[in-house]
Amino acid sequence: RTGRPFCVLTTGVLGGLAALSHPQAAVFLAVSLVTVLTFHNRREEALGNIARLALAGLVGLLVMAPWLVSIVVTHGLGPVVSAGQTAVDPGIGLGQLLGLAFTDSPELDLLTALGVLGIIVRIARRQWMIPVWLGLTILIDPRAGATYATVPLGLSVVPVLGELLQRMIPKQGGLATLNSDPLPGMLRTHRAASIVLVLVLFVTLRTASRAAVDPAGPLHGLSLDHVAAMGWVQSNSPENATFAVVAGRDWGSDYVSEWFPVLANRTSVATVQGSEWRGIDAFVQRLTIHRQLQDCAVQTVTCLRSWVSIWGLEGTSIFIPQGQLFGPSSSSDCCPALRETMLASTAYRVVYDGPGATIFTPVGH
Repeated sequence: RTGRPFCVLTTGVLGGLAALSHPQAAVFLAVSLVTVLTFHNRREEALGNIARLALAGLVGLLVMAPWLVSIVVTHGLGPVVSAGQTAVDPGIGLGQLLGLAFTDSPELDLLTALGVLGIIVRIARRQWMIPVWLGLTILIDPRAGATYATVPLGLSVVPVLGELLQRMIPKQGGLATLNSDPLPGMLRTHRAASIVLVLVLFVTLRTASRAAVDPAGPLHGLSLDHVAAMGWVQSNSPENATFAVVAGRDWGSDYVSEWFPVLANRTSVATVQGSEWRGIDAFVQRLTIHRQLQDCAVQTVTCLRSWVSIWGLEGTSIFIPQGQLFGPSSSSDCCPALRETMLASTAYRVVYDGPGATIFTPVGH
């Protein structure tokens, strides 16, 4: 709005830092800036705004340059181009929009419901920027849409909540409006509004706490036992050993598989994270390998041996975590049938059965 050089500079610096946090953040940032510019761009200022946006983009590239140059010098442009090709089918994003799946929460929480109400109100009032922003965020990058969509969705919550609270309070000459009684002052003078706001915050925090313990939620991490088991792998297996990690989880929230290559310092043949850099074909193949392996979590060793044969992964060791993986409400054993049938199988032998995991190696390897 101001066009000040300082604002252009800070936009570029913060944009570059956002892109360094994750490449998908750069996609969301580009969508956001273009959307805001489109809806807040007077015709007589169009060229100047476009020039300032381009200049901010150049500053952002300079901030990214040390990382980007090191990637290109070491690996060429291939990994960067490959990662850009692995966006999920936009049809999935359309399904998320139609299903109101705007966040990673396993249920429609209160703030999401208020945000959806805010979107509906904005559309009814022909205020298109935030609805368009939300839609583009999910459609252009469905893989991360539920994460970044919380920004435009959150911007729709506060006006709706504020207006609902203010309209509850009678005013002389009519009802309060957004402009007639600012929210902080209203809360100081009207007990009813304060009580409603406290109740909203209570329900929101309760929903958040439930999401943190829900086995279907993404808010879970490794236990010290899992870390210790992966440390054992690093200290007691050959450097060229390969492993298959079975946890029975979708790849996006399979943190055991994701952390294994780092903490065990060994190849995980089914870990999806990182395969984006190898191209769309490698990415899709790794998705299939991971999904089929995790299907074996609720089956027996027969499933696992079939998986090994299909993908030619003879000699691969099997890492089955022990203990609760997905919060206090989850089962204490992700894969009881698989573990028991592997213990009874003559095709595998146990090399580790302790805190955090049971590890099997194929007999003869």
